Amino acid sequence: MSINVQLGAVGVVFVVEAVDADGTAVDYSDATTKTIIFGRPGGTSATQTAIFTTTGADGKIQYTTIAGDLNTFGEWSIQGRFQKTGLDVKTALGTFMVRKNI
Repeated sequence: MSINVQLGAVGVVFVVEAVDADGTAVDYSDATTKTIIFGRPGGTSATQTAIFTTTGADGKIQYTTIAGDLNTFGEWSIQGRFQKTGLDVKTALGTFMVRKNI
């Protein structure tokens, strides 16, 4: 993920995709818990409840930021997590930049 957002931005939609070793989307439409983990520059993290972008067959989940989410400037990490009975899978890590305001 290569995006830049402003500190405190609200309404930013983050989409995370689960893919296999060949880069093919993995169908996790039967996952009962979907979250996106945001790693802040200072080392802390926040886990947000995600929703499927469509049906989940494309391996994509999303979260839309609210006030207070993007509260630290610098490089953040992001990772999706899919869970159900007998399954607990995390996606590859991505990064994005949160930029300062004037």
